[in-house]
Amino acid sequence: MATRTLKDWQALSTKQRGDALEEARTAALASADMGVFISIAEQDALTEGGPGVLAGIPIAVKDNIDVAGLSTTGGTDFLDFSPDVNADVITALRSEGAVVVGKTNLHELAFGLTSNNGAHGPVRNPFDPSLSAGGSSGGSAAAVARGIVPVAIGTDTGGSMSVPAAFCGVFGLRPTTGRYPSDGIIGLSWTRDTAGVFANTVADLRFVDELITGEGDSVEVSKPKEIRIGVSDAYLADLEKTVGARFDEALSALRDAGVQIVPVNLTNHFERTAESNMTVVLYETPHTLISYLRGTGMSGLPDDLSATSALTKSPDVAGVLSFIHDNRVPTLDYRRAADNRWQLRRQFISQLDDAGVHAIVFPTVPILPPKLGEDAEVELNGSTRSLFDTLTRLTSPGALMGMPMVTVPTGDPKAVPVGLTVMGRPFDDREVLRIAETVSTILRPTGARS
Repeated sequence: MATRTLKDWQALSTKQRGDALEEARTAALASADMGVFISIAEQDALTEGGPGVLAGIPIAVKDNIDVAGLSTTGGTDFLDFSPDVNADVITALRSEGAVVVGKTNLHELAFGLTSNNGAHGPVRNPFDPSLSAGGSSGGSAAAVARGIVPVAIGTDTGGSMSVPAAFCGVFGLRPTTGRYPSDGIIGLSWTRDTAGVFANTVADLRFVDELITGEGDSVEVSKPKEIRIGVSDAYLADLEKTVGARFDEALSALRDAGVQIVPVNLTNHFERTAESNMTVVLYETPHTLISYLRGTGMSGLPDDLSATSALTKSPDVAGVLSFIHDNRVPTLDYRRAADNRWQLRRQFISQLDDAGVHAIVFPTVPILPPKLGEDAEVELNGSTRSLFDTLTRLTSPGALMGMPMVTVPTGDPKAVPVGLTVMGRPFDDREVLRIAETVSTILRPTGARS
């Protein structure tokens, strides 16, 4: 399908919008071989959207988020929950007339970065079906990239919005943790989890973000010469050659447009992230995940991570759930990790203040999309690395600190995608979005990818 922005949809007449909505559902059905959707709304559900600024406009929702009228599976084959109410983040969009055309595929239980799902099959990259779409929100990113919907909702714990946005060549917003409501979402970590938005333009991210939060802007755009963006060498080490070259080209374009590029010293940034990164998730997952399962009120569901692991079809996810169950994080270790997280956050804000920058930019992922099936290891610059650690290396600090991040596609729109991420201070999401919109206009002056 041809890519449409929200503005394109809103320009359609009521009849045209109805026809286009039917086309979107047909395209969703036709994407089965690409693994984009787990379930698709029935035909009569297309007329359920009410009035509002999103009236009759299709959206897709990651299948770990509750949507009334559609099952929530979490990407498993043991959960088939039919919620009576929407997750709060979905209520905000449905109340404006949005029509959910389907629930998208994901890395099982959102615990992974490839969306290679053992229960429902892999999500294939829209640019090359032999490549990963990224995860865990791969289906939502792919639905936007394939032009099926103008907007899709995903979730993020450590890179699950940023990585798929980069790999699928779309725009992705991971808001400040706690800024979006979290009710009705299968979670892994109350400290790190957040819903997020995929779209074909930053303008659409801004529009949807305003609908969810009620926050608008007093200033429409950030002028290039008014923007000071930080760059840290800590984020530029050990990149795949193509990724490094694309990032350098992007920085040159930003400088040429008048954006001030400023070096930022992020001393011990990654070292301190490593001290707390997985400790927080491994402690919180048994509580958060099982709490959702119990909250469904369904009988026969697992009541601990060992039982959950036994029912999980993706070997990597089953393995990590079993590991967490057998290696409980001591409460004292968790408290130390949580305290370190707050110290890291304060340090980062101070470092941005010292440099006098509005945000920093960095390559979203150090590598290009890996081949499907390369779930454990990847070759990078002559050595074998953990794929999970590699994919999350650059997004983990921001996810741990709970910072707002916007991923912007860079380079040739017809080439394998590479993402650039703009990250700012907590709850400065609207400023980060304005900066990202200016950045995207400079890097992709013709607008959305067609």
